[in-house]
Amino acid sequence: MSFDLVIAGGVLADGLGAALQPADVGITAGRIAAVGPALAGSARRVLRAEGCLVCPGFIDMHSHADLDLLCGRGAETRLLQGITTEVVGNCGFSFYPVAPERSQAAYDFLAMLFDDARPEHLCADLDEYIRRVGRPSTNVVSLVGHNLLRLYANGCERRLGAGVQAAMEALLARQLDAGAAGLSTGLLYAPACFADRDELTALARVVRSRRRLLCCHIRDEGDGLAASIEEVLAVQAASGVALQVSHLKASGRRNWGRVPGVLARLEAAVAAGADVRYDAYPFTFGCSTIITLLPTAMLDVPTERLMARLREPSERAAVAAALARPECLLASVGAERIVIAGSVSEAMRRWVGRTLAEVAAAMGCSVVEALIEIVLADRGRTSIFLLQMDEDDVRRTATHPLGLLGSDGIPVQHGVAHPRLRSAFLQMLCRYVRQEGLLDLPSAVERLTAHPAARLGLAERGGLRPGCHADVVVADLEKLDPAADPFRASSWRGVDAVVLNGTVVVEHGALNGERAGVFVKYPRGGQP
Repeated sequence: MSFDLVIAGGVLADGLGAALQPADVGITAGRIAAVGPALAGSARRVLRAEGCLVCPGFIDMHSHADLDLLCGRGAETRLLQGITTEVVGNCGFSFYPVAPERSQAAYDFLAMLFDDARPEHLCADLDEYIRRVGRPSTNVVSLVGHNLLRLYANGCERRLGAGVQAAMEALLARQLDAGAAGLSTGLLYAPACFADRDELTALARVVRSRRRLLCCHIRDEGDGLAASIEEVLAVQAASGVALQVSHLKASGRRNWGRVPGVLARLEAAVAAGADVRYDAYPFTFGCSTIITLLPTAMLDVPTERLMARLREPSERAAVAAALARPECLLASVGAERIVIAGSVSEAMRRWVGRTLAEVAAAMGCSVVEALIEIVLADRGRTSIFLLQMDEDDVRRTATHPLGLLGSDGIPVQHGVAHPRLRSAFLQMLCRYVRQEGLLDLPSAVERLTAHPAARLGLAERGGLRPGCHADVVVADLEKLDPAADPFRASSWRGVDAVVLNGTVVVEHGALNGERAGVFVKYPRGGQP
């Protein structure tokens, strides 16, 4: 048998949990043709892998590369950590569907997270998004954002108007039938934060009818964690949908240690027959938009009206009163543990790397006043790091059998990106496998490959076996360095080589300019 490409001399982790073994991988016409010894003699090209791990490409269950894909950039952040397939459209943020008459509201919403988004990036539907992405740098699976459904059908309004629920369900069905993998919620963000359980359940039933996935950024990851988990479990029970809890965590020092109880609750749900898993990232600090620190009650208006309200003394007083409540995100995490990471405002960028408490002290005002001034300076387009999690909790979410890895990486053009953007998978391998030994290597690889492939219904990805798409990573584990501190220069080092659909896209630790990804479209009523 002759091969287009052979990866030779490496140690194989097949993604299916088998013991490590020396073996070559033969690839023909974009698929794995053979796995075994001494295949290099009959290859057009040989990729040497002595001293390296050879495994399936990693699958990122929780990506925010939506805009990078539209702009044809950022491939290095995913491919150089071994990601070959990624799920975009998470947390209720997708660049479709957008109604022309509601485009300003959709743009304002997306611009909170994507700091260089422009109105021309908005897409009417999934088909337009796929067409404008073109040939992606990775394999792409897309979710429909619940917030975009709501903005399309109901604008920024808190209550659904007449016929809006049915309109959202029909709109969702059209995107699923066009090939979307499921629905994502961002219940922390307006306007989705105003959705009740009935609304969510009705949408979940549409997802279930197409055998797709519901990925939920829950309402509260802090003091309301248990209630928020119960909410999405109730939606799952009422609809029968496959539920994925997004970036599971216990936020805020007083909630540290609550993860074991949450995991036990998820285990009980699974034992009772529920289809539930979660994803998490292996860091103790998160990243979000500064708007999430404001009281939810004032977010049911367009951005221009919100900015006007924040200039009114009476509204500022109301914000201060609301943020004094211990359950709010600002109080739960603490201003001394919230760090400015970036801003579209040049004036505000001088605060990058400083905590909100330090910014307030430098401004000579209260924390709430500093928060409001930052929001007004760039219309809420400031990114923040939240030092919110406990290391033991993170270890548990990173290693529990129900867990999958999602980078939650948010590309940043005007500030400092969270290291999870380019290092989530490196951190997992370096910290929890190589350093701490919490997972053995075959199990860790299976968690990063075959398990998410099965969750997504990608039967021909996630394993090194004949017939699978040839998505392969070659990595010297001893040389990987995740560079986990975003503000300190470090010797970051990623994987040595990546093969995507049979094409070498990374060699000698660098991109070679090849684009070989595909957009995974789900057929009506099933999985690809």
